[in-house]
This record gives sequence, structure tokens and C-alpha cells, in this order.
Amino acid sequence: MSVQNLQVDLEQMSVAGIDASKSAMDLNYVELPLLRAMTAAHGKGKPSRAGGHKWMQSFKVGTHSSPTARRTGYEPLNLTFSNIMANMNMDIAEIVYPVGISAKEIDENSGPTKAMDLAGERTDLVMNKAMRDFETQMLVGGVSAWEDFYSLNGIEEADGFLEGLAPGSQNNVIGGFSKATYASLPGAQNQMFDVNNQFNTLGKLGLQTLHTRIRARSSTTRKPCVIASENCFNNYKRTLETNEYYKVASGNESLDGVNMNLQVDGNKMQPSTYLGEYTLSGANRMSAVLLDLASLYFMWSKTAKRDGNFKFHDFKPLGGEYDVFVAQILIRGQLWAKNFASSGVLLNAETF
Repeated sequence: MSVQNLQVDLEQMSVAGIDASKSAMDLNYVELPLLRAMTAAHGKGKPSRAGGHKWMQSFKVGTHSSPTARRTGYEPLNLTFSNIMANMNMDIAEIVYPVGISAKEIDENSGPTKAMDLAGERTDLVMNKAMRDFETQMLVGGVSAWEDFYSLNGIEEADGFLEGLAPGSQNNVIGGFSKATYASLPGAQNQMFDVNNQFNTLGKLGLQTLHTRIRARSSTTRKPCVIASENCFNNYKRTLETNEYYKVASGNESLDGVNMNLQVDGNKMQPSTYLGEYTLSGANRMSAVLLDLASLYFMWSKTAKRDGNFKFHDFKPLGGEYDVFVAQILIRGQLWAKNFASSGVLLNAETF
């Protein structure tokens, strides 16, 4: 194969890889409600920051000064000042998924489209795996090679964002920021409700309670994103069935007892396979999360040449003794929080 023809093949394969990465689908595909919700709330690849080694989020945690009452006008000012900032220092995490094709495979699949099809199929497979791993790590953690990325699951991980303890008793440490140190501040503690495997009795109450607490502490009017395990989703549907009313207006209409768009305060509840499947190390399962995506989201790393939002990088020769060509899919950034109080978890809602 000539150098010119090889270069054309690599360019064509890269184009095919880029096209496939935009519509990733394979037989392992499942819906990714968190990634979709963050994209809908902020836009694809947003919010973002320029690259670097660390990012810092500063929290105001105290009162800078005390007032002075004036009655005569001669009272001296109280000039006692305090430092009111506490920092959460976040390491920027990065992971790369390679896509490989050998020169032998290119020869065996030579032709106008065969090498491109091969590149597209493999990129499709790898991109979908990368997105599933992202969703899993963000929701429940524990994904191999993703240890540098934080997770929402503060029950299983000591640096997870959302804990299964009552506000005031949470103690995870995230980027050096101790939730226990500032436990008296509402914004440092997420909301929690334990259904205790009694959804029929406590499930709807738990969702209502979490929603009320979250809305009372949210800095925006945006309604929370609600993601639930499949069992929790079905239990919520089963609870509402007692109030369902069906009516056929004409002989051409049909009854559909399954097609119910479950909502919490007007926001559609989304089912997730991952919340119900992850392995427990303790007694409590995170069955649903209610997220204020204005205060808790993924911060993408983005520079002129390196976009961390599942960026596909073209096929290039691996070099050395390997007659292999490799493309890369890059994920770079970190889970981010500006406030914990406007998000919450529903525990142990798997059993009706």
C-alpha cells in the first residue's frame, strides 16, 4: 500500500469514526439519563474550563465582619474580620479510550467503503462503552480506570458528593473540603430520605419531602432532574395506579395502562439501570437522585486542541514495531458542585 493511499484510508477512517461517534449504538446500549439531562441543561460539552492541573471551587462559609450599632455616632467600628472562604481543590481527571485497526485489516478490507465501515463499527462500539462508563461512574462510581473521577455516590465512596446520612451528620471529604467541618451550613449537606424498603408507605412521601427541601434551598427556579432505578420507577408507577382514571371518548380510542409519563413537580422521572444494579458494600442503596443541575454537574476541560467531551482524535500510526493505527476518544474534566443542599438521594426504594 502506498503512503498516499494509506493517508487517504486513514483520513476516510477518521471521518467514519467521527460520524459513528455522533450516533453511538451497540447491543450493550442502555439509556443514559444523566448525561442526556446535563447536555439538555447546559449544552453539549458545557460548562467548560480551560485545561490545567487543578481547578478550585471556593465556598463562602462564614461572616466576614460584625455590625456596629450607632446611637450617638461616636461608637468605634468593630473592625474584627474573618476569613470566610473554604476551597475545594479538584484534580482534573482524564481517560482515553483507544480504537485500533491494523494495516493487515486495512488490506483485507480494502475497497471504497470497507475500511471506513470497520472504523465506524469499532468507533461506535468504543464510544458507546465510554458513555456508559461515564454514566456509571457519575451515578454510582466503582468503574475500573475511572478512579480519578468523582461520583455522586457518597454512600459507597468516601469522596462521593451525595451521602446517605441525614443533613448535619454527613462527613465526606471532597477535594479537601470537609462536609463535617461545615455541617452547620445548609449548603454543605445534601438532602436524604430513607424509604426503608416500604415504598407503598413512604415512597411518595419521600419524593415529596426531598422535593420540598431541595426547592427551598435552590438558588434557581430550575426543577430538579429526577433519575430512579428501574424498581423505584416501577414502584412509583404502582403507587400512582390507585389514582389512575381511564376514559374512552370514542370507539376508535384504546386504553393504555402502561404509557404513563411519571413526573416529579413537572419534571419527567427517568429510569436508570445502574442505580439498581451496583454492588452494595453496606445496607443502603441509592434508589433515586434528585439533582439541581445548576449547582451540581460535570465540568468539561476544553482547550483549542483538546476537547474533553468524548472528543474523537483521528487515526494515526502507532509507531515502533507495531503496524497498527490508533484513534482516541478523550474524556477530561471533573464532577463539580457549587452547592450540595439543592440535591438529594432517595434510599432503599427497591421494594414496594
